[in-house]
Amino acid sequence: MKKYLLVVLFFILLGFSACETVINPQLNPSVPLLTIDAFITNEAKPQTIRLTKSIGFLDNKEQPPAIAGATIQLADNKNNVFNFIDEKKDGNYTWQPTAMMPRLGEVGTTFKLSVTYNNETFVADSKINRVPTIDSMGYEFRKVGDFGGGTKDGYFVTMAVKDFKGRGDCYRIKSYKNDTLLAAPQQLNLSYDGVFNKGSSVNDTVALKFIFPILNNVNDRDKPYKKGDKCKVEILSLTEPTFDFLILVQEQQTNGGLFATPPANVPTNFKSLTPNSKSKVVGWFCTSAVNTRSIEIK
Repeated sequence: MKKYLLVVLFFILLGFSACETVINPQLNPSVPLLTIDAFITNEAKPQTIRLTKSIGFLDNKEQPPAIAGATIQLADNKNNVFNFIDEKKDGNYTWQPTAMMPRLGEVGTTFKLSVTYNNETFVADSKINRVPTIDSMGYEFRKVGDFGGGTKDGYFVTMAVKDFKGRGDCYRIKSYKNDTLLAAPQQLNLSYDGVFNKGSSVNDTVALKFIFPILNNVNDRDKPYKKGDKCKVEILSLTEPTFDFLILVQEQQTNGGLFATPPANVPTNFKSLTPNSKSKVVGWFCTSAVNTRSIEIK
């Protein structure tokens, strides 16, 4: 009886393998789109906007081609105009601070960005929102299995940050290990009122502390800090549409596995000034205030 069952199982498995078909679909070539990476801050240092052409989803062996020859201007609500110049013709358009204008603006300043390329102008708006202060930073040694620990023993940075009163403050928390940004998709650390998302916010009349998982995400669980390492943390204020945009970006970057959905471009906040334009553009414009603090593991 056992031999009979084994024979039946063998032919069932053989049938499944015989039904396997390798498909090599022919995809239509993608149309390159203007891509605008316009995340800038009010820090007193040069600010850069990068223009490139998009590439196909499967063309991951090449870098997106840079776009030169465009005109980029940033105007604020105080009638200041900032010109971004591509001096090296490499797609990096930079504004340089001056003694009279050391930074782009303060919290509350609103901006309109204009990008003109191939005789067509695309515009987007943003505002510099408030950002909280990192009150303190420290570190502690944790073993595997400890609360907040990782896959290896090591040092983990701790922080104390308190959100503002009232709902609707959005942030990105960027962490650098020895000047290298922790940039894996799962390390895109976003917060709404000090928690993960809008539905969890309860911050109406009291300034609440950021929750532990948000603060602990400045650490790499697989590569904890060692003595001599440095950690720098930046908290950047975001507009709420930017927060929503980055959530979609993270979903696309982590979209995989058995239940993955077809990849798609995320929305943009740029629009063409040409009536009935059929041109498409991807990318985003956001202005941020930044609070920074660093610590060395000793």
